[in-house]
Amino acid sequence: MNTTLVTKESSTHIGLQLVKERLDEMNRHVEEEVLTRQALIDRQYDEINQLRKRLADNETSLLEVRSALHQCRMEGEGRQQLINKLLNDITQYINDIDWYKRTYEKRTFLGVIKEKLFHL
Repeated sequence: MNTTLVTKESSTHIGLQLVKERLDEMNRHVEEEVLTRQALIDRQYDEINQLRKRLADNETSLLEVRSALHQCRMEGEGRQQLINKLLNDITQYINDIDWYKRTYEKRTFLGVIKEKLFHL
């Protein structure tokens, strides 16, 4: 009976040792997996921070471009108003020149005197 006890204790001890070794192996595997995933998370975190910085830089650049575009539009509108005013002035000057031509080049001297007398 003593031999069966030793054999049962030995086999139980060997079984427990195998379970412990297997658990240790699984523990190492899980720890390696955790380290690998933590490294991946750290890399992704760094990449996210870089992308956020680039996004902030792009937003700043976009604001600057929009501001410059707005300023250009305002200057363009001002120039367009100036061009319209100058075109109106030119039209007025053309009308004045035509009036002087009609009055002093195409009318007779007596017609001019008559017009002057009646407009007084």
